[in-house]
Amino acid sequence: MSREKISPSEIKLKNRQMIYQYVRTNTSVSKQDIVVALQLSLPTVTQNLDYLKKQNLIDTSRKIKNTGGRNATAYTYIKEAKMAIGVYITAHHINAVAVDLSGNVTGIVKQQSQFALDDDEYLKKIGMVVKEVKRQAGISDENLLGVGIAVPGLVSDDGESVLYGMTLDFTGKTRAEIAEYIPYHNRLVHDSYAAGYAETWSDHRVKNGFYISLSNSVGGSIIINQSIYEGDTQKGGEIGHMVVVPKGGERCYCGRYGCFDTVCRASILDQYTDGNLEEFFVL
Repeated sequence: MSREKISPSEIKLKNRQMIYQYVRTNTSVSKQDIVVALQLSLPTVTQNLDYLKKQNLIDTSRKIKNTGGRNATAYTYIKEAKMAIGVYITAHHINAVAVDLSGNVTGIVKQQSQFALDDDEYLKKIGMVVKEVKRQAGISDENLLGVGIAVPGLVSDDGESVLYGMTLDFTGKTRAEIAEYIPYHNRLVHDSYAAGYAETWSDHRVKNGFYISLSNSVGGSIIINQSIYEGDTQKGGEIGHMVVVPKGGERCYCGRYGCFDTVCRASILDQYTDGNLEEFFVL
């Protein structure tokens, strides 16, 4: 069976990504640390570090103290070098956050608004929320990596369309429609996948895991080697539609009865604590 050959440019890009991620996850490292850990040649590491420094992605102003000989240059990543914006669209709100490369939140904007993708004014609000959080966080156009739009539904591999959006009845909607007033690079993301991936990005110790999202609907994401496993049909982690009450269960929005979503979504859980969901988890 033949395998596709990896081009030299792809190898170069992969090496650069590996080196940057190693610096990011290890905070402060020497050039030799990278050579040993990644099993790359010294010229390859040197060339890529020089490139990352020119792009203002890493800092070389510090030194690693050595007991003998010259102190080695300490390579650290610059958290504020690039930033990204995340938008979360729900039935009643449009929320946006700005984050730096470490995952630290640098801006938050929340707006109560009824979900209505067929309403041009609603689409304008999405654009306004994005622009406001960008202004609040002081992000320049050149430092903005892009905008991730998290939606409660299954999204295509390329982030261009909603494959299944029964929770808010928006199956088939496209990124271009939803992001009509977002003038920056953007893509759609399944909300549970976005939340699960955020856990791995902010905590490097998390390699494998399962993330459960309890909101207006129940979702999940499978994390394997710090990557989201989406499955063959984008349904990896979709625990909300596991049947847990096979007899006499409530009808789910998916059409079946007794799904996990019907007994464990947020609006069900907070009934046990007079509407206070936080108190439910304390108990």
